[in-house]
Amino acid sequence: MSAESLTSGFALDQSGMAGLKRLAKADPSKAAGEATKQFEAMFIQQILRSARSANPEAGETSEQMQVYHDLYDQQMAQHLASGKGFGLAKQIQAQMKARGLIDGDKAEYQENLIAGIPVAKPRRLTNALPTGYRATVGAEADEHPVAPSKQNPFAVASAATPSAIAPAHVKSFVNRMSASAEKASQISGVPSQVILAQAALETGWGRHQIRTSGGGESFNLFGIKAGDHWKGKTASVVTTEYVDGEAVRTVEKFRAYSSYEEAFSDYGRLIAESPRYARVVNAPNAQAAAYALQTSGYATDPAYGRKLVAVMDTMGSDKSTTVASAASWSRAIESSVGAGSKAVD
Repeated sequence: MSAESLTSGFALDQSGMAGLKRLAKADPSKAAGEATKQFEAMFIQQILRSARSANPEAGETSEQMQVYHDLYDQQMAQHLASGKGFGLAKQIQAQMKARGLIDGDKAEYQENLIAGIPVAKPRRLTNALPTGYRATVGAEADEHPVAPSKQNPFAVASAATPSAIAPAHVKSFVNRMSASAEKASQISGVPSQVILAQAALETGWGRHQIRTSGGGESFNLFGIKAGDHWKGKTASVVTTEYVDGEAVRTVEKFRAYSSYEEAFSDYGRLIAESPRYARVVNAPNAQAAAYALQTSGYATDPAYGRKLVAVMDTMGSDKSTTVASAASWSRAIESSVGAGSKAVD
């Protein structure tokens, strides 16, 4: 049974549900669209039923006539929903596409998914700030600008210089990734320190990375998914997505790279090519760029920008950060791995 006939057919045809199940296995996106039409048909039927109840006609209140009216309304609702309908099905489909639950067309995919980076995927991260943390938040970040380097007006000089008080694994991560982050910064215009902070936040300082089916490294530090336009290798892993505050476990395909350098370059290119992140690229300093990532829809966690700033402080830009707070944020980051679109060990 074709997708076109599922809604436009006889309302009581019991094979319709079986056809929808088969379509779901063959083409989930089309099946989701058909399911939204069925939902709209139910909504229209309720409207028709309520209208009849509010205005009963004389001589048509018998049990037989009520059955007839119910069948007629159900068929009429199916017919209306199979056409343009009332627009409810389209609105539901648009919301599902925005959440990444179903695929859109290629143009919409490029605009909303940015060739693989999930937009506005809820990422539940630890909200509590560690005791002793004194990083600026909100508008206060603009009161403490960070001087840019001459080579890159958006790069922060301390990005490749972890603080002496930072934990050993933090220093190791920063030292290994700084050069690649600088190159990604040159490609995208995003401060290199922000890029490093994102990589740290997404992977728990590199300790919880996406693995291939054979257990090898995917080198994917940013949780970039393998969309329709990705022709390279992939890694399928179980992830936890948050939909309306509820955790949902699903299997997703992520991009697999041959090196960290390739991963950073791909991230830089994707950010640079997306108008959505123009405010990030044009931010006056790293702190402002961190908050711009949040407001541009990279994450829905209201504290995402603040946490990126805290990670940057852990890497050494804020000398007031204590050893205890650095270790606390290290644990907070590692406990956040697996939220949103992250791999689960």
